[in-house]
Amino acid sequence: LNDGILTGRYLGAYSFGYPTDWLLSPQFVLGVVIFFVGMIINIHSDYTLIYLRKPGELEYKIPRGGCFEYVSGTHFLGL
Repeated sequence: LNDGILTGRYLGAYSFGYPTDWLLSPQFVLGVVIFFVGMIINIHSDYTLIYLRKPGELEYKIPRGGCFEYVSGTHFLGL
């Protein structure tokens, strides 16, 4: 908790930030793309797992489609 307070205080009061052209740098653009790809993987994985069974079904089912074809724990892939 204290580290977060100190970091927030520094960034809010003493940091001058980055120049605006940094938003178009390859590192930033790649980071944003990776973030959104991971978010899409997580949302799709949640949707697949939520609707895997119909209401009242109790048997085990293996998820199929999307990233489940490549890895069994897609939430770890989408981090």
